[in-house]
Amino acid sequence: MSVNNTYTSEEQATLLEQYKICLQLSDKLSDRRLGMNNFYATLSAGLLGLLSQIYHNTWFSIIIGITGILIAINWIMTLTGYKQLNQAKFKVIDKIEQTLPYPAFAEEWVVLQEIKSNNATAWTKLALTDEEKRIPYFFLILFFIFLFYFVGKLVLEAL
Repeated sequence: MSVNNTYTSEEQATLLEQYKICLQLSDKLSDRRLGMNNFYATLSAGLLGLLSQIYHNTWFSIIIGITGILIAINWIMTLTGYKQLNQAKFKVIDKIEQTLPYPAFAEEWVVLQEIKSNNATAWTKLALTDEEKRIPYFFLILFFIFLFYFVGKLVLEAL
């Protein structure tokens, strides 16, 4: 792939700097996503720990269950937002890369497609955002189970 000659050398230098900035921002976004996952996982595990200590208080357990459900839903929505933001960033990186001598990310996607066609299991492990969503869905289901249990307990106590 050759360099796009419609740009002056000064414009090419500016594009290269923008490319570097986009790569740095992409890395920072991944770091933020990891921090966000750690925050929500810790918060959800803490709520489960609290629930295990106060399970005898039905009303408080119901409040914890609802809170856990809302946190898990927010976690899933936040992950979806990060995925969309990452997709947008890589589209911009790809467009800038088309003006550079070697399209490293485009080539990386070619290699990933080869991996996908040769080994579906390896490809599954590469779809990180989809894997990440399993954790909040697990917590969501768990909090729903606890909520149904405590609401059922409350109904039975009222009878």
